[in-house]
Amino acid sequence: MNAEWVEVLRSACQKSSQGRVAKRLNISASAVSLILKGAYPADSSKIEARVRGEYMAERVDCPVVGDLSRRQCCDYQQLPFAATNPQRVALWRACRHCPHSFIQEEPDADPIL
Repeated sequence: MNAEWVEVLRSACQKSSQGRVAKRLNISASAVSLILKGAYPADSSKIEARVRGEYMAERVDCPVVGDLSRRQCCDYQQLPFAATNPQRVALWRACRHCPHSFIQEEPDADPIL
């Protein structure tokens, strides 16, 4: 796991701390530690996306909000459905059909409104 994004993560941790970097990425400090050791047991693509968005300035084109960082994209994907907010409804629906999404639900899944 000597990818460029891991080296960027390592550099960020050296400049700050693993705990602060983890908090900034909204992931656990233990996940950061395991990634840096090359011992992370699960798929690291979500963490990679957060690192690329936060520290490598990777951007995506969201069909709802337009240009945003890859990390913000990951944050939006984690938001629960909220029928009281039109933008959240649009995000909930769009994220399920978006090529940038990590959501693995059925594409036609829609909450009852």
